[in-house]
Amino acid sequence: MKHPSEAGTPLGEHAAVRRGFDATCEDGDRRVFVGRPSPLVAVGRRDETADSYDEAREAAREAGYETTVRNVGGRAVVHAGETVAFAVASPVEDPRVGLRDRYDDAVCATREALESLGVDARCGEPDASFCPGEASLCVDGKVAGIAQRVSREAALVSGVVIVGKADETARVLSSVYGALGVPFDSSTVDAVGASSSSATVGTVAEALVEAFDP
Repeated sequence: MKHPSEAGTPLGEHAAVRRGFDATCEDGDRRVFVGRPSPLVAVGRRDETADSYDEAREAAREAGYETTVRNVGGRAVVHAGETVAFAVASPVEDPRVGLRDRYDDAVCATREALESLGVDARCGEPDASFCPGEASLCVDGKVAGIAQRVSREAALVSGVVIVGKADETARVLSSVYGALGVPFDSSTVDAVGASSSSATVGTVAEALVEAFDP
């Protein structure tokens, strides 16, 4: 059973995704969330446990952003007001199986959504990019990153697509990653809106809904 996607939710979205993941763990239903988070920095659990986490939170605050902890792994991402976030909660029979397949499926779905809007995104990322990982998409620089969390009952695959405000995103990430001591090159941040006038926050959200929950 698929649940309707939640498009356009504010950053109660992070709490909504948490509740949805917990519900999937209980009832085994697949859930898809797509939304435009309010401006903030979403850190990974490795960031939260770092000795310099308080300094990173202060750096975000000085840059004008509050901080929350992501529902999945990975490093910090910035929602600068022109970002689309998505998450897919799905039941699992064996948490040791399917990790790579779920990443591949999410990358393919995201790439197809962007291609439908005229964005030629490719798999991979530059060195020292934000939230580094193989499940990433680039145009000139990185435009999308995907992370995953797995429990005994369910998996949560979550991602972010930068639609606009790449310079603002890079500015805030530079401060936060600098505080955390994580390598980061601000020139690696890109936005899909820079390569296609059809790619707006609204159209990207709609395309992701169609790709993940047709």
